[in-house]
Amino acid sequence: MSTLGPVDFRPGKERTATYAKAMKRQAKLNKKLNSSPSATSGP
Repeated sequence: MSTLGPVDFRPGKERTATYAKAMKRQAKLNKKLNSSPSATSGP
């Protein structure tokens, strides 16, 4: 297994779609976290 992640062996288009979906999910999570008053942890 590569260190790039579990999707790095897929075709480029599929990997891009998976990445976009993951980023969209992460953005939704971040928005939910940022609207929360306890969002003080992080880098």
